Amino acid sequence: MEDGKRRNTYCMRKLVTMVASVALAVGCMLPQQLHAEESTEATVSTKVELQEAIQNVNISTIRLGDNISADVVIPENRTVTLDLGGKTLTNEKSHTIENKGNLVVTGDGIVDNISNGKAAVSNTGTIVLNGGTYKRSQESGVSDNSVNSGNGNSWYTLNNQGSMEINNAVTVELAGTFSSLIENGYYSGATTDSAVANLTINGGTFTGGKYTVKNDEMGKTNILGGTFKNTCPVGAAILNYHYMDISAGTFTASKYALYGESYGATGAGVLNVSGGNFTADKPILSKTNAKVSLSGGQYSSEPGDFVVEGFKAFNLNGSYVIAPLASKVTLSNTELTVEEGQSKTLVASLTPTDTLETVSWTSSDEKIATVKDGKVTAVAAGIATITAKTESGIKAECKVTVTKPVKVEELPSIDTSKPVEEVTVGISDEKAGEILKNVADQIVSGTKDFASTETIKAVAEAVNKGESITVSTEVKEADTNKAEIKADAEKIQKELKTLVSEDKASASVAMYLDINVLIKTDTQVLGNVTKLPQEVTFMIAIPEKLQAEGREFKVMRVHNGEVTMLDTTMNKDGSALTFDTNLFSTYALVYVDKKAEEPTPTPDPKPEPTPNPDATPNPQPTPEPETTVYNVVFVDMNGAVLKVEKVNANGAATAPVAPAVEGYRFVKWDTDFSKVTKDLLVKPVYEKVTATEKTTATPEKPSSDKNTPDTGDTTSAGLFTAFALLGLVSMGIIAVQRKETVYEIN
Repeated sequence: MEDGKRRNTYCMRKLVTMVASVALAVGCMLPQQLHAEESTEATVSTKVELQEAIQNVNISTIRLGDNISADVVIPENRTVTLDLGGKTLTNEKSHTIENKGNLVVTGDGIVDNISNGKAAVSNTGTIVLNGGTYKRSQESGVSDNSVNSGNGNSWYTLNNQGSMEINNAVTVELAGTFSSLIENGYYSGATTDSAVANLTINGGTFTGGKYTVKNDEMGKTNILGGTFKNTCPVGAAILNYHYMDISAGTFTASKYALYGESYGATGAGVLNVSGGNFTADKPILSKTNAKVSLSGGQYSSEPGDFVVEGFKAFNLNGSYVIAPLASKVTLSNTELTVEEGQSKTLVASLTPTDTLETVSWTSSDEKIATVKDGKVTAVAAGIATITAKTESGIKAECKVTVTKPVKVEELPSIDTSKPVEEVTVGISDEKAGEILKNVADQIVSGTKDFASTETIKAVAEAVNKGESITVSTEVKEADTNKAEIKADAEKIQKELKTLVSEDKASASVAMYLDINVLIKTDTQVLGNVTKLPQEVTFMIAIPEKLQAEGREFKVMRVHNGEVTMLDTTMNKDGSALTFDTNLFSTYALVYVDKKAEEPTPTPDPKPEPTPNPDATPNPQPTPEPETTVYNVVFVDMNGAVLKVEKVNANGAATAPVAPAVEGYRFVKWDTDFSKVTKDLLVKPVYEKVTATEKTTATPEKPSSDKNTPDTGDTTSAGLFTAFALLGLVSMGIIAVQRKETVYEIN
């Protein structure tokens, strides 16, 4: 019995040992996600830590925690971001950074190279420089055509044979003048099979070198902004051997701003400039069949024959701005009618709108019309042609017809202090003469809103013959025997029935009126005005014989077949009423008697004849002061034209919005344009934003579990699982032993 118990205990212990072994093995083989997640960022303070971080493919961002001396090599197929972190990275004996993979450099800090023939950055892969200062602090090469010229410790600060992008927060420096600051392409050995070196400069500050930017054989460079300064007495800000485009930037050089040469298939020598600000003794030097084309930009001296066809270098106070020539001139009017002694202004618009060309104005006959800066002054009746012509010969014309002044005959009026014998109609409106004159002028000019086509045609023929045009107001009793008037009268009689109710005796017409505004010459009536642009006030004087107790007077109008009851105002003694209208046709003065009495027979009043007014003398032209117009050109910090405004002498220009520049704050415009007295070129002034003004975020350490703190313990989670299983097994052993004790009681 004891032996059986011992065997049972032994077997149970063996089973527990086997289970524990399996648990330990399973824990060691648990999936990757159960282990603590490794960080993708590393902060390094030594050369060894830096090299280890580069070799660790799980690290995507490396941040310098201290100044380090090392030759950094980014291998092929490695993608990484290097944050300079305000520290300095200095080489030992080779390139400070040699990139063969994919590298992004960020943050403030310095990348320095102190060795001869080596660069701060040498790139054959893909690199983006978003921040940092790059230099060769021990550069000693000199090129000045003197006995001091020589190599010494010298090379490029940046050397690119891959793909390089440089952005606004970057500074590149080279104290010497023997080597170029930036080399893009191949100094020697290039063939058409060589990989094209691509350099894109979006901004930044670049100072020094024999050539500040050298685009060598098989190089393609695109400059979209930045500040470039070269002080070498035998160098240039830009040297191009292959393909280069410049659309913006500020370029300053002691000798040449731009220099181009051509060496065949690997050195095409094609340089295209569409913008930028270039200051130097000579802006261009082109040799060996180089193809330099200028279609924009601002230059300190005449750029010469390099300006492309269709463009011109405009001299603005000694600075030459290249802008397109006008391809089209459009005038605000192609035909114009002006009354003798009056003036109207033509506006010339040029296409394209960014041209700096101006127009000159001429008249084909100054005895008929003169022109000054687009302002046309009519001298005598007749026809003249006004021409606006650009410097390059593009022109547009306007036919100007000068007419004699339109006369307005004396308007019929009523003296309300005197009684009238018959119904009398007049005008009671101080502005009526001005309104009628304005309408007549528009009809003479061909406006179709206020007269029929036949009338406008007749007026035009009379004007071309040099005849004077007169406008007059005619008010008379309408002839109801005429078919048109008779039809209108029938409509009015029908409408009168609605004015009386059953307890009213009658509503009668006192007189039918024919009110017209006539357009005529000295010899004939040409037509009539159908309507006015605004209403005119008329007055009707009522004779005493028509006035009666309780009698109410109204005015009805028939126009285009529609009957309208007009609002009227009666004076205090009931002797006259007024109404407003701008339409001319058949009118009726009607009255309504409230008492049931036989209506008084309607008298047949006759209007008093209208006296003929004296002729209005022709006004003499008023001399106009001459106006000088100046060009005010607003450009950005790179010389690109933002706005061109033409401003009258002593007038003020309106500034555009200054472009935002990363890392800088707009301060003001460098030239006062509140009172313009000459052509102006206005530039923005910026100030650099200091580092203390920028908000720096403290990087946080990544964690695999947002709810679990990172303790730094890298012990395998599987081991803890195994130990937990062992604990359970131990509890099982105790339980078995206790069970055996119970069995022994039996």
